[in-house]
Amino acid sequence: MRDILDLFIIKNRDLSSLYLQDNDWLVINSLIQLLELFFIATEILSTSMYSIINDIRLTIIVANLINFKLQEYWEYVDEPTTIGALLDPRSKAKTFKDMNKRDRAIALLQNKQSFFESLISEQASEQVTVEDEITRYFAILVDPNTNLLDWWHHFGKDFSILANMALCYLSIQGSSMLSKQAFSIAANTITKIRCNLKPDTAHAVMCLKS
Repeated sequence: MRDILDLFIIKNRDLSSLYLQDNDWLVINSLIQLLELFFIATEILSTSMYSIINDIRLTIIVANLINFKLQEYWEYVDEPTTIGALLDPRSKAKTFKDMNKRDRAIALLQNKQSFFESLISEQASEQVTVEDEITRYFAILVDPNTNLLDWWHHFGKDFSILANMALCYLSIQGSSMLSKQAFSIAANTITKIRCNLKPDTAHAVMCLKS
């Protein structure tokens, strides 16, 4: 931006007295770096291109409330979330700091593994015999930066039961936000003045907006 303005001032010398000095540009660059953090935070909090929070005090209050709720509900982890955490090869049992909770989570995984094993055995033409997949799975060291879907795609053949469990549990969405957004898009698309849209047209418009 500064390069363009410099060229503009060169062509309009009469405005040079009003032009920003080097110190002014330093201040602007500092402000840009500061405001960029707020821009990123706004996108994360609002999932929108437009800011919905214009008061920093409100931002702090919202952040504190979110943190409070996370601390409150972290103790109430349901079965799908527990198994999903264990089937993330980057963290596995590290998610559970308390040893008792860790043991209960692994026991839950073993119970579910037995169910999936019997299910796959019924569907397979040959009897499926599986070693202790859980022990081998936890023994593998995984880079924290690994993409978990790529990892299961690559190693899934070595863990026939756990790979099927990962396919089921890791596909569960972490929140209902996306489904709620879909309903909001539908409400904004099929309005009172556009209530005669054909189903195919409404479907196409919603796909374009998603």
